[in-house]
Amino acid sequence: MAKKLASDKVLFAALVALSLFGCVMIYSASAVSAGEMSGNPYRYLLKQIAALLPRQGVPPAFASWDEYEVALRWGAFPEGQWWWELRPRPALGTLELRVPDAQATVADAAGVAAFAHALVAWLAARHDAGDLPGPAPTWRIEENRWAACRHGLDGVFTDVWTGRRTPARERVGQRLDALAQTADELRCADELGEARRLLAANGAERRRRAAGGDAEAAARSLVCAFAPPHHASFTTAVG
Repeated sequence: MAKKLASDKVLFAALVALSLFGCVMIYSASAVSAGEMSGNPYRYLLKQIAALLPRQGVPPAFASWDEYEVALRWGAFPEGQWWWELRPRPALGTLELRVPDAQATVADAAGVAAFAHALVAWLAARHDAGDLPGPAPTWRIEENRWAACRHGLDGVFTDVWTGRRTPARERVGQRLDALAQTADELRCADELGEARRLLAANGAERRRRAAGGDAEAAARSLVCAFAPPHHASFTTAVG
């Protein structure tokens, strides 16, 4: 492998992060597919389409970087063509969280990044304390992934260890509470506050509200979110 990440601790923390995948999925902001709003039957249709392709979705649980290296050699696929939604990139020395795509604003993206940053740091600290459970079975993780795709913030998540069911907004709010101290230590508490703000309406929900069922209106709302007011001519051109 071109470069190994810091330690097996990082890999283990990432694997356990998968067990909380539903909490991450609700930050997905894609609301349009093939020029149509994806409100029904799936809130995040893009993820369901991608799941039809190979090497997608929830990755398997690898026990070590060496095991991951062996897997990458199978089929001789380039490293960048393993499109799992949490993907180690040894060539870059990174872990890529690929789920919360198409954020509408820098503030939204900062909130998602702070959530991921604090989550992995929190899990790594629990690993050091000997207080980290092993990864949950993939089929349980996929259940919450489906709930997030189908219902978004209005869904219900099932605890992958206890089976207890909790409304998605409540569950993610609990996770944000648990990460607050870690975010403060990482100096990203303000950004984590943006992640909490998204619980009221994430990027996909805001796009649907702005669009009123019209994909072109969704595009115009994105332009307005990114472009300053003096770019009104560009906004008109998009419309």
